[in-house]
Amino acid sequence: MNDCPQQENMISIKALKPSMVSASPREDFEHGGQAHLIEKQFFKSNHWVDFSASINPRGPSKKIINVFEKSLTTISRYPDPQSSELKRALSDYSGTDAARIAVANGATELIYLLPHLMTSGEEVLILTPIFSEYLKAFRLFNVPVQTLSYNIDAGFEPPMNQLIDLLNKNPKIGAVVIGHPNSPTGRLWDEEELIVLANYCEDKEKLLIVDETFIDFCPRGTSVVDRFENFLNLISIRSMTKFFALPGIRLGYGIMDPKRIAIIEKFRPPWSVNGLAQEFGLISLSDKEFIKNSRSWVREQREFLSKQFSEMPWLKVYPSEANFILFRLRRRQEAFAKRFYFHFLQDGIFLRNCKNFEGLNETYFRISVRGEDENKLLLSKIKKYFSSWAYE
Repeated sequence: MNDCPQQENMISIKALKPSMVSASPREDFEHGGQAHLIEKQFFKSNHWVDFSASINPRGPSKKIINVFEKSLTTISRYPDPQSSELKRALSDYSGTDAARIAVANGATELIYLLPHLMTSGEEVLILTPIFSEYLKAFRLFNVPVQTLSYNIDAGFEPPMNQLIDLLNKNPKIGAVVIGHPNSPTGRLWDEEELIVLANYCEDKEKLLIVDETFIDFCPRGTSVVDRFENFLNLISIRSMTKFFALPGIRLGYGIMDPKRIAIIEKFRPPWSVNGLAQEFGLISLSDKEFIKNSRSWVREQREFLSKQFSEMPWLKVYPSEANFILFRLRRRQEAFAKRFYFHFLQDGIFLRNCKNFEGLNETYFRISVRGEDENKLLLSKIKKYFSSWAYE
């Protein structure tokens, strides 16, 4: 199956200076998809492939491309500050009441509004590793942050007993943040564990903030909203960047109790969601065929990559339900991990090193699912690398 667009994350570069590898000029990128920064520093092959950005490799809906010129008339008008039409479409898509939906300039805007839902003296408990902006947002607003690590030895299983015990012992914790599926692990919470945590937070009136930016890649019915739609203390953070391939547009939304939406709206600037973003969001949601095909296609390619990676003795591969795969180098020396990373960068392949995720280190890498040919290219290059002198 080779119908996937494969050119959007390829850019021309020149020859890499060997001295730059040993100097390690930049390897600690906060997020994936930092193409403009890579282009300025590494110059070797005629093109490179970005496996660091976890975006739907099929690109945006063709409906957007077909009506793009017509949509440009939107820029001459002020956007709807309430994103009313988009909320209705998101309501149909997510199966929740439009009054429970807050549309924002990317999921990250919502993340930085979450601290306003906390009361003075409350703390937040964040399960790590997780998308780094959650920790940064709460710390920016001086909300004390506690972290609790997933059980790495058990494949990043949630430490439920420890989690509940910690919540019982510290009444100051007013919110818990988890990922479902989590980034960078790709793991979904077990349904029974999710039920225990959601009910606990609802009973104790603690916020349960669930990052669901990759939930669209999962089967219908997987979201916390499907089971706990009317919970007053549940917040689902969603993105249209990942599945709908609109990272440059900046569009996200949250599902939560309307009273909480009213609070965060007080701190959000007017017209933060531009007209083009709203229109492209509407078009994307209307393309049912794109949604269905993307979900099945990414699952097929992810399973293919996972199987191939799992057969490599040099890697520890973790199961994923998202559009990316986390693996760890079995040789755990920092120097070896750096050599691995820069070797592929020289070869025109940008991997996502996960050392900036709390609880992980430089031996962890996240690989996004891309086009079939690119996935096979990556597999062949990794096999070649480990079968060469570089691994000795």
